[in-house]
Amino acid sequence: VVGEINEHIPYTFGDTFIHIDDFHYIIRSAEPLFYTLRWDVDPVFDRIAEIAASVIEDGSCLSFFLGPLYEALVKHLSAKKDLGIHTLVFSDPLMELVKSGAVSNKNKRMFTGKSVAAYAQGTPELMDWLDGNQLVEFQRLDIVLNPKNMSRNDRVVVVMPAYKVDISGAIALHAGRGKVVTGPSDFFEFLTGAALSAGGCNIFALPSRNLKGDSNILPSVENYPNQFSSELIDVIVTEFGAARLGGRSLR
Repeated sequence: VVGEINEHIPYTFGDTFIHIDDFHYIIRSAEPLFYTLRWDVDPVFDRIAEIAASVIEDGSCLSFFLGPLYEALVKHLSAKKDLGIHTLVFSDPLMELVKSGAVSNKNKRMFTGKSVAAYAQGTPELMDWLDGNQLVEFQRLDIVLNPKNMSRNDRVVVVMPAYKVDISGAIALHAGRGKVVTGPSDFFEFLTGAALSAGGCNIFALPSRNLKGDSNILPSVENYPNQFSSELIDVIVTEFGAARLGGRSLR
């Protein structure tokens, strides 16, 4: 068991402590970390984020991921009150949201008063901010991804980007070409957690058209990879509005 001590790694709190006797060897490293740059936000994603934020109530517990959707959401969520964070990845947009004063975590029953994540990914500024920051706790995946743990918090809201959507509400997720992607199984726990949460909501968001001008809303997504179809989908958001699908029949 080899431990690496890297001066660039932020000192974090939560389930992050290991006794030195658990290692056979300790090495020192000055290797730079892998950083992720911020995404630019165009007017379409800004409008999508504005509509998605209008669905999210004060006191909601949010799960964020990575990409332009979340960069845009921060601007429109910063006026909210008493938000909570229970997420897989802690990112720069979440750092900005906490700094805005919109996040208190006081309504959470699981890790009350703390933003909870399993990973951190972002810029050097994020890593510096996380260093010694007791507002954020890092926990094991089996704790963060446990739907029962998430559902102990009221109004859990999961916002996910979609690639394509069909008129029945089936989703095709982003895939390929070097993108950082996720498959249906990777976030199903979050959708389940939101569904079990009192007042919880699952939101999928996408532009109505792609960069070529073709519609992202199709009769069927049958021929696309990374399909996801579930009764857990509550709201589909584009720049033209929000379609509430929860409890509706196929017709």
